[in-house]
Amino acid sequence: SIRWFIFILPILTGFAPAAHSEEFMISTQADFDTYRQSTFAPGDVIYFERGKVFNGMFAPTVVGTPDNVITITAAGDGPRPVINNNGVIHPHPSREGATVSAGVLLFNAEYVEVSGLEITNTNGTAQDKSLMGIYVLAEDTGKYHNHIYIEDNYIHHVNDGIEGKHRGGIQVHGYSPTTDKTASYNDMRIVRNVIDQVGGVGIGTDIDDLANAHDFVGDHRPNAMTGLYVAHNRVSNTGRNAIIARDSDYALYEYNTVANSSRHSHGNSIFNFRTLGLVFQYNEAYGNTGDPDDIDRGGFDIDYNSRDTIVQYNYSHGNHWFLAIMKRPVANAIVRYNLSVNDLYGGYHYGFESAEDLSNLKIYNNTHYYRQGIKPEIIGPNLERTPMETVFNNNIFFAESPGGSMG
Repeated sequence: SIRWFIFILPILTGFAPAAHSEEFMISTQADFDTYRQSTFAPGDVIYFERGKVFNGMFAPTVVGTPDNVITITAAGDGPRPVINNNGVIHPHPSREGATVSAGVLLFNAEYVEVSGLEITNTNGTAQDKSLMGIYVLAEDTGKYHNHIYIEDNYIHHVNDGIEGKHRGGIQVHGYSPTTDKTASYNDMRIVRNVIDQVGGVGIGTDIDDLANAHDFVGDHRPNAMTGLYVAHNRVSNTGRNAIIARDSDYALYEYNTVANSSRHSHGNSIFNFRTLGLVFQYNEAYGNTGDPDDIDRGGFDIDYNSRDTIVQYNYSHGNHWFLAIMKRPVANAIVRYNLSVNDLYGGYHYGFESAEDLSNLKIYNNTHYYRQGIKPEIIGPNLERTPMETVFNNNIFFAESPGGSMG
């Protein structure tokens, strides 16, 4: 007789083995010290136990994959787990002689999510150092780092007695200090964080080797951040600006609330720089006040080397003025449907009086209200600033007291 044998062979093409992931619980300082510079695998979950306090900088190597994101979060019951870096300066993870200081450092990371933590970084003095709460830093990689989500963290007392733009609560930097391979980011989310009492800036971004946007021809600039979403954050009591939006293409900043910015210097609360197609919408800015002669205390600012900025549906109140517009290179900006209430000196401030590089600015359908005792100027305040290349249309200005250019 004849016997037939049928062998069924597995088809392996197109199927990748599932990542071997683990869960890690950090409950003690000894656990923290063990894992704070560890290399974690795609799919790993690092839990910090709620109600516990840890000292030092958490600086793991975290490179996940699209299907296996690495998660750093809180677990258990009680208050948030606290990471105190205490203002300590640490050696840079790859460059000899360089330093970093943060509660959480994500260096050359991607496909990682951080949530549920409380972070401080101060030794109680005004250290003139670049201290951060959460620091996302990539260097010399020549690539886009994907999917970094920073959500629902409480960051406070990060060297809060000092100014500076490249330090503070959450900073995202892509640099090329030793090569020509700039690092950048795609699919970055900074959402629902609370940032208070920080030196420098609440939330900031900065990328090396990027073309200015105002005269760029094309839809996407090499090295510009893409897929950037910054929303529902509350930032208060900063040493300098609350939010600086640099170096992105088509980023969206919405539903952020910022209060009492620039306590140790002066600077507009929320501004963009070297951006293409950025949208600020549904944000609230208030309490940016100081010396009447301070030149930068608006709720919002369209800064230079930018193109196609849209500022819409925002709420400014109790600042020196609503909006600053730089006369250094800015092209095709739109300001519409915003509400300004009781901004102390007026509506609009044109920066860099001697410059003439602003083009095609449209300001329409905005509403401005000033209570009794405020004597506002539509364009000012009390500074000899000349508007240019601007079409004002259908804006409402109502002041209970006459004064300035409205009297």
